[in-house]
Amino acid sequence: MSISKQTRQLLLLLALALSIVLLLDQGSQVSQNNSDAAAQQEKPSAFASNAIVHSYEGTGRPRISIKSLDSLYYKTSNRVQLNKPEIFFRADNDRHYWLRADEGRYQLGEELFILSGDVQLSALPEAVSPELLYDQEIEGASVRFIPDLTLSTEELLFDASKRFISTQRMVTIKQGSHSLVAEGMEVALDKRNLKLLSKVKGRYVIEKDNG
Repeated sequence: MSISKQTRQLLLLLALALSIVLLLDQGSQVSQNNSDAAAQQEKPSAFASNAIVHSYEGTGRPRISIKSLDSLYYKTSNRVQLNKPEIFFRADNDRHYWLRADEGRYQLGEELFILSGDVQLSALPEAVSPELLYDQEIEGASVRFIPDLTLSTEELLFDASKRFISTQRMVTIKQGSHSLVAEGMEVALDKRNLKLLSKVKGRYVIEKDNG
């Protein structure tokens, strides 16, 4: 079967078009891969060890204090990578909280912390100054107080601007001898409003009356 000259030209044009599309697609993939690699290879602009940073309100009252074993600042993405972060902050209801984790990322513009590893949140029974909590001479001073409530999970988002925390992971909440376990949680700390999302289980211990 013979192929006409016009048909051969059409086939050649089709092959040429396909080759151009493939080249453009490969170029796009290379560009995307290079972009991803550049993001992964972003180098820190500043580094600090055992740094403690305090942020104060206009009245001079401390609003939030951040301590970490190591802090790496990345200018391009405007973030700080934190190793063993500890965050001490006060909610609008004057309740004080102590938040700590294995690893953390702080997005500066959004005042958003993304914490992972062994994440622990403690509601303190009274105002404890960051200076006392972070005093190097009394490291581990948390034994001096018993938190009213503790919360533990593997990953947590903390919006410092709204004092709002959330997680999609399993979370355990303890208060004295009572405990709650759930999958997923949202807490508005200013209002002390807790929402457990699913698979909620509770354990309530009735204290014996020795009288």
